[in-house]
Amino acid sequence: IALFSPRHTARFISMDTIDQGAINSEQEPSRDRFANLAGQVKQFLSTATNLPSKVVELKGSKFDEFINSNEFVMMVVYAPWCQHCKRYLPQFETIAEIAFSRFGEDKFAMAKIDGSKNDHLMERYNVDGYPTCIWFRRGVAYSAPNDRDNLEGIVKWIGQMISPTFGVVSQHATMEDVEEFVGELEPHQAKIIYLRKNGGGLTEMADQATYSLPFRFLNAQQPSPEVWNMYVQSPTVEEAFVVVNRDGFVVLHSENDQSGWSDANSLRLSIRFASYERVAMFT
Repeated sequence: IALFSPRHTARFISMDTIDQGAINSEQEPSRDRFANLAGQVKQFLSTATNLPSKVVELKGSKFDEFINSNEFVMMVVYAPWCQHCKRYLPQFETIAEIAFSRFGEDKFAMAKIDGSKNDHLMERYNVDGYPTCIWFRRGVAYSAPNDRDNLEGIVKWIGQMISPTFGVVSQHATMEDVEEFVGELEPHQAKIIYLRKNGGGLTEMADQATYSLPFRFLNAQQPSPEVWNMYVQSPTVEEAFVVVNRDGFVVLHSENDQSGWSDANSLRLSIRFASYERVAMFT
């Protein structure tokens, strides 16, 4: 018999606990055997529900310090009176147990905060309902899933978000590098290329904009003149994103998409919009 607690811990109890001979002979197992089994179940439930939580309860005064001292944080905003929260918080504990066991407790942190006592944080992160999950990377907030019917999907999502990079880096990218990355696209596929004329890595805005995109992209540093002139005609532009599909490509840079380059969130939305406008799915 396997017993699982809401915290995803387990204990196995041998069937020898019950009178096996009585079962084989179709007789009623002895009361002592059942009493022994019931005692073990009661002990397991008592210890399982008293395990220390791996989810940190944040207070408003310590919030910024905690967020900024951890590279990655998965946080749920809840309210004590919220019935959805009462059901979701044990699931959030389960997510923490699975994710920490799979990826390691030193890679990220899991936290929760009472939104009803922290109105300023609700306003800062535009939280308008409970429960709401937020993902932080180096203090920057990103939206996070809280699908209560797909806990394994959330765990896999956390694994993707703590990956070293989503980008395939290419220094002095040539047309051959671009063509190899793009490959043979299906009718509903798109790929993204980031071009930075003089190199130097991703700018801070480009880094934040591409971080939570659900696909890999080509990070082309100091591309060849052939590559640059293929996509960017302006002599004053220093960086650009290119959305490529089978029908062609869309180029986003600060001169032809000025509002999109005002901040990282706007740029991310511009990339998504250009992609969804032309294709139905990412790779």
